[in-house]
Amino acid sequence: MPRRNGACVFEYMNNGTITKELVHLGALDPSFKLTTDDSAIVGKKYSVAVCFAYRINVQGQISQLHEYLDMEGLKKQFQPSPTA
Repeated sequence: MPRRNGACVFEYMNNGTITKELVHLGALDPSFKLTTDDSAIVGKKYSVAVCFAYRINVQGQISQLHEYLDMEGLKKQFQPSPTA
């Protein structure tokens, strides 16, 4: 029996380590650049919120998928601490 059309959301925290490949992505696409010198943060740990929002069609299959992540929250992890 086919399912009804619907929307679903899946959220999680992605924890990892900054790699040379991620730094290279920032060089290719400025929207992925985390700092003024991303090569200085290779090896640093990070945590970022990720959300998948998707639609299920009447056959019960994913018909549309959108991925969101908190880039500003990720960037803030690598900004210098404000001085007091």
